[in-house]
Parts: sequence; structure tokens; C-alpha cells
Amino acid sequence: MALSGFEISYEIIPPDPCEGVNCNSGSCERGLCNCPANLSGEFCESDFDECASGEPCSQHGVCVNSFGGFDCICLPGYSGVFCEEEINECASDPCRNGGTCLNEEGIFQCICREFFSGERCENTVERVECSASLCSSNGTCQQTNEPPFFRCICEPGASGEGQWQ
Repeated sequence: MALSGFEISYEIIPPDPCEGVNCNSGSCERGLCNCPANLSGEFCESDFDECASGEPCSQHGVCVNSFGGFDCICLPGYSGVFCEEEINECASDPCRNGGTCLNEEGIFQCICREFFSGERCENTVERVECSASLCSSNGTCQQTNEPPFFRCICEPGASGEGQWQ
């Protein structure tokens, strides 16, 4: 059986030259890999060592190269992509009993109020017992339950908080 009035045409489509080409993080055009700035090689297989070309991390971080990039490992007390942000160790209010926190590089220090001690001012000094010589100007000593565990009561006509000696 013969067909008449029909024309058959063929178009040959060349194969995609990028089909099956792995350019890692690069892109393929006409069978060739275009690599990003941090990679090189025919298939973008060679890593550029960002850590060797000057220190991308701040002085508070250590650079660790990775394929296609790098990471900064921060020293204690620092954070951020480049370890450029100092952590405020006092933000968590670590000092107890009214102690004052001093933020220092990578650490904090508590300045304790009188009658408190310890790294975080968590310890109370020993209880001070009243004695006749504890208050000045003939004040009378009265025992309390809060540090310093006593208070001085002045004689009539005298004023002040008394002093302990």
C-alpha cells in the first residue's frame, strides 16, 4: 500500500554535550564546566584553599578549609561566621547575691558584695555574732538573718547605720 500526498521529514538533534557531565558546584555550557571562584579544574574538582590566601577569620577564630568553602572555628567567648562577635558572658547574669559581673575576653568575673565569696558569689561568709565592740559610738548590736547577720541600733540622739570594726 502506497501513501500519496504525505511527506516524511527527519531532523537530527545532536545530543546535549552537558548530559552526564558533573561540574560539582559549577555549571555546564557546551560540554565545558564553568567553575565558581573557589573551585578549578576540568570538572571543578579542585578546591581553592581560602585559608591559605590570607586569614578570612577574625583574630578570634581558626580557619578550616572545606570543599568549596571554609569554616571559622571560634575561640571561647566569640561567635559569628568570622568569629567577629564577642559573646557577653554577663548576659546570663551569672553572679549571685547582688554581685557585679565583669565581661572579659572569653570569660567573666564576679565582684562580690561584702559578706559573699566564690566564683559566682554563691558563698556566704560566716555568720557574724554580735559583740559589744561590733558597733561604734555605743550602738547596740542586733542579730539578723541576712548578711552581715547583724545591725547596729544607735543611742537616742545619735544617727547613722553604725559601723562595725
